[in-house]
Amino acid sequence: MAEAERLGWPKDELYAAPPLWARVDLCGAGLLIGDREVGAVTAEALRIKTESGSILSFYRRPRSSNAIDIAGALAARITARATATVSRALPDPPALSSADHARIDWWIRSRLTDWRDNCWVCRRAFLPGQEKTAIANSAGAETHFHRSCYAEWRTEQEALARKALGLA
Repeated sequence: MAEAERLGWPKDELYAAPPLWARVDLCGAGLLIGDREVGAVTAEALRIKTESGSILSFYRRPRSSNAIDIAGALAARITARATATVSRALPDPPALSSADHARIDWWIRSRLTDWRDNCWVCRRAFLPGQEKTAIANSAGAETHFHRSCYAEWRTEQEALARKALGLA
């Protein structure tokens, strides 16, 4: 990575960690390379050898102010359409009894990992004065979240719990 830095690669293109790990396109090349062998480093690309022996290339992001982010624009359009389609297609989940809510809460809490130093979802540190949420289970595991990250995580976990418990 030192060679890439010497050739002008910005640190965000080498070491950036995305807010959601599903956004691999926002990862720095260094995180994606892992322990693979770096074959070549140029000012335009990093090339690594994969386990199968093939060459995988990571290219620099365009920096021109005139560059058009076609992939980003396309992703935004697809997301907007998918969101509109999903919001029309999915019915509201069935109403649950208080016993079902308790089962869902137990299912979620039983899978907690002890994670206190930063947010479980985005892995970023908590800033002084920043709102955060902590949940714990009877085994003593306590997990901390940014308040905004918790809402998203809890919604996903409730959907998984409903499916796992046959309540979907």
